[in-house]
Amino acid sequence: MRIFAVSDLHTDFAENRRRLQQVSLTAYLHDVLIVAGDIADDLKIIDWTLRKLRSQFGRVLTLKSRPLLKRAICVASSGLREPFPAITRCGASSIRSIHHC
Repeated sequence: MRIFAVSDLHTDFAENRRRLQQVSLTAYLHDVLIVAGDIADDLKIIDWTLRKLRSQFGRVLTLKSRPLLKRAICVASSGLREPFPAITRCGASSIRSIHHC
């Protein structure tokens, strides 16, 4: 198992989505990917991106970016229970906090 990390995918942009589609569907199935920073602003694109990554990697972990945190505050204040449905629906996991050792 290998651990990879990427940040600021910005898959709102077609070129970045195109690059993501070029990642092997088999080479990383036993590996972990940590996604930090901004994924996209549009929840549908975030959903697509996480599903795509989940199909390419054995495990996908996300660090919540500012746009996702802003959406979480809005969703939580509206009374809904799951502020990050795009993350959990896609089989990705969210890292709530990181402790430095």
